[in-house]
Amino acid sequence: MGRKRGPSPWNEATILHAALALGEELLSLTRHAVAAGWPAGRMFREQRRLIERVAARLLNGRAHLWLNAPHEEPWLASILDWKPPQEQPGGLIHFVRETRKAAYEPCEQGTAWRTLDDFPAEALGRALAAPLLIRDRRRGEELWWGVLQVARDEPPYWPRAALEQLQALALQAALGLEATLQTAREQWRVQQLHLVRQVSLQIAGLRDLDELACRLTHLIRQTFGYYAVALFTLEAGAEQLVFRALSAPAIESEKDQRDQAAYFQVRVGEGLWAMWPPAAKR
Repeated sequence: MGRKRGPSPWNEATILHAALALGEELLSLTRHAVAAGWPAGRMFREQRRLIERVAARLLNGRAHLWLNAPHEEPWLASILDWKPPQEQPGGLIHFVRETRKAAYEPCEQGTAWRTLDDFPAEALGRALAAPLLIRDRRRGEELWWGVLQVARDEPPYWPRAALEQLQALALQAALGLEATLQTAREQWRVQQLHLVRQVSLQIAGLRDLDELACRLTHLIRQTFGYYAVALFTLEAGAEQLVFRALSAPAIESEKDQRDQAAYFQVRVGEGLWAMWPPAAKR
């Protein structure tokens, strides 16, 4: 009797199980991070390592997760400790970003990248890549996180089913990262409220308007990490804002404060515009 063959490593049940397992691991990591009080940047770094480690183990290749810069919410770049990649992504990554589809690099020399839809059953791929993309059909939105790639330098290369597994892993990775982002947003809001409370407590006893303005601009800049903070007031019936205080690296005395007033001319309805003071350029 011939030896009974085990199930294929690329069958649908195996792919689904691996993807769900990654989702559970990401959720577990997020819960642990929140309980341990990890900052958002550390949470995302650990999740990235987990995603790459799982993809490399399941597909037995080199794995790399190319994350997009958080352009829509610039403050996320700081709390997520996002940095641009040190190496430039290859053509396959750009192809996936353009098509928004899972794709592969065929083994045949000189053959162009192809999407999963054009992956014949008999073909093999030396590199696979899938988008971390969540499509919200109800809202008509796309949450675009990046690209997950695996590659090998030598055979055996991957069949179509391997790209299907990578696509399933990429979806779970995107869902996990999006859930962590929501957690990071809540943490950031709580931190901001705490900082606002600290500032309020420190100025609660001040009564002089000029002293209050100077102290408030300094505290806001120091607490929230801004480069410069200016404060204006508006008198009843007036058409121009009144400059009260500026906190910036080169503003060191009350005389410096008074010298800046002439450089800040803001009329109601015209928006905030100012020529940067000479003292602040030193």
